[in-house]
Amino acid sequence: MVEMTAEAAAQMIFAPRRMPAEPWEEPAGAAAVPHTLPSGAVVSTWGDEGPAVLLVHGWEGRSTQFAGLIGVLVASGRRAVAVDAPGHGRSPDAEYSPVRHGEVLLEALPGHAPFEAVVTHSFGSTATFHALRHGLTVGRIALISPLVSLTDRLAEIAGYFGFEGPVRADFLDRVQHRLSGVPIADLDIDRRPCPDGPTLLCHDTEDREIPVDSTIALARQWTDARLIVTNGLRHRRILADPTVVETVARHLGVSAPVR
Repeated sequence: MVEMTAEAAAQMIFAPRRMPAEPWEEPAGAAAVPHTLPSGAVVSTWGDEGPAVLLVHGWEGRSTQFAGLIGVLVASGRRAVAVDAPGHGRSPDAEYSPVRHGEVLLEALPGHAPFEAVVTHSFGSTATFHALRHGLTVGRIALISPLVSLTDRLAEIAGYFGFEGPVRADFLDRVQHRLSGVPIADLDIDRRPCPDGPTLLCHDTEDREIPVDSTIALARQWTDARLIVTNGLRHRRILADPTVVETVARHLGVSAPVR
């Protein structure tokens, strides 16, 4: 157990580190066309025309982590659109929350929608479902290593730091205060029905950040969703795996080979 105050733990969640891009992301970064939203968040686009696919990164992530999929989408005649969350990627420093991330996704709608599909990673799934409740519409959905329940995640964090009783309550109150009035439970994906459009769930058995069991349970709940379980790719490497990229691309209706 690591000694931590309730405020410090809450701050850790909403002030993620800005992580450097991996070398394999560099071509996507160089090819991106950036657009700045009124909030200051940056939207990156690839491709000049065609149906658009929205890509939503996770906590401490960035848009270029979808580099493999971006290349496939552009080659198929589609546009790839990705918004760097506040404090992530090319967006300026700002306090992060899945609510604020969802809000910048909505902010991108006037200039870049409609989207035929959305692909999310990790915490990006939470932001996306918040946006879906408030105006974002898509056809197909692919969730990679999704954070299924924010409620459960916060309980895990509280347990890790040994928060009990009033300290645990204080921690949850501090988190709630940063969610712009949205109740924590309203951000739990597993409280939502399965989306109407074709839905793909993909998770790795060796994911140390978000256990695969949560996605397997979601697949049992969302009986119309397709579940793909990988092994040995963990939480982030799954985004760069050629087989995963191909699986997601085919789910989106892209039939061109990617390998």
